[in-house]
Amino acid sequence: MKKIKMFLLFIATFFFVPFMVRAEDANVTINKVSLESKTDGVEITAEPQINGLEINFGLEFSEVGDKVVYKADFINKDNEDYELKLPDSKADGYVTYTYQFSDNSNILKANSNKSLVITVEYKTEVPDSALQGGKYTENNQVKITLLNDNGTVNPKTGQSVLFVFVIGLLLIGTAIVVFRNHKSSKTFALLLAMGVMFLPLSIYALKQLSITVNTKVEIAKIKNFCVLNYAVQPNEPGAQAVDRAAILKMVGSAGNANTISYSYKTGETFLDYIERNSQFVSSTGDSLDSTFDFVSNREEDVCNHNIIIFYTNEELDTMFSSSNTVNNGSEPGTFQGGSDLILDESQGCYYINKYVCGQH
Repeated sequence: MKKIKMFLLFIATFFFVPFMVRAEDANVTINKVSLESKTDGVEITAEPQINGLEINFGLEFSEVGDKVVYKADFINKDNEDYELKLPDSKADGYVTYTYQFSDNSNILKANSNKSLVITVEYKTEVPDSALQGGKYTENNQVKITLLNDNGTVNPKTGQSVLFVFVIGLLLIGTAIVVFRNHKSSKTFALLLAMGVMFLPLSIYALKQLSITVNTKVEIAKIKNFCVLNYAVQPNEPGAQAVDRAAILKMVGSAGNANTISYSYKTGETFLDYIERNSQFVSSTGDSLDSTFDFVSNREEDVCNHNIIIFYTNEELDTMFSSSNTVNNGSEPGTFQGGSDLILDESQGCYYINKYVCGQH
């Protein structure tokens, strides 16, 4: 009886061995992922990373028609052919994804390599209502299934599945015999029965072999922001750049104000914008300095600071009168920091300046 128990324990333990068999043991690898082409508006937010049989990369689009093309190189070091079963291309939605092999064949020959062309394109304009924090974000995941040339799983895996099937039959038969003839061994029989219940999970785990492509796509729409434009600085004794009364008198009515429009990406801050546009020209013709702090209130020392103040359309109307004078009431406008999001020109206009000690 003791020998029977030891034998059953050995069989029960041996049963779980298939869980340690990895489907990824097929000798197929991703050699590299390279950028083939991209339009000017595409920003690579995350360079392609290879993690085993997984590819991860990130993109940012801004205009409809933006497109990027990657090429992933697969290497088969096995002595047999494999079929790479591609998912359906995603042709609807704001962003489309297409997958095609460079040689138009999905067979990965033994001891050879093959390239998969991945195309991601901004196809349909994202409405403003779909933007969150100024951007639209979507994550796309596809799995490329690896089959052998007979349309089945890796033969190594198939043999393991057959092995598990035989072991399963043996376990079922042994459990029945033990349960009927050795009542004291019901615990072992229960253990074997539980093992049989997990058999499908073992087979499923063994059958899975896929290459995963994860893509994070962000869409930042291109819009314009308005900047009040002045040809000269105030030249009055003791005048500071933050005191805009003398400047505003030169502008005239709000409807006829001299302004400049700059394009920006939704969800972009001024620090982001300065980083992309080092020659960005302000209201007074001076480029902002990313190393300077930003004035946050009218009492703050403005020496060696960036100054950004946003005026709503209503505030602009309040500031100017038909007689070309500035309203003498409490001064409107909201100071902006470098991390504040840029606002669209439909909402108002900015006064932007860089104040450097000794220059004003």
